Amino acid sequence: MNAFVLEEHRNLFRDEQAFLEFAQAIRAKLKEDFSPVMSDKEFVGAFVSSEAAKELIFDRIAKRLSQKPSILSEVQDRLENDSIVDLDDIS
Repeated sequence: MNAFVLEEHRNLFRDEQAFLEFAQAIRAKLKEDFSPVMSDKEFVGAFVSSEAAKELIFDRIAKRLSQKPSILSEVQDRLENDSIVDLDDIS
């Protein structure tokens, strides 16, 4: 997922105050769990709080594990048998 870095678009605002007001409006929306971002009646994105993002990820993991429980054994096997760091590459 790519991040939208507001600072990189600072030049699109008429002045510093307009930029700061826009950034504050976004921060205010982040206090809610989920706020859609619309443009010309088209969905272009969403603001999601960190708590809501964690919950969405947790729900997705739980759903995936319930659909395919063998993933747990795969993860366990990889943790126990696959080297995470190749010790031969460390000099």
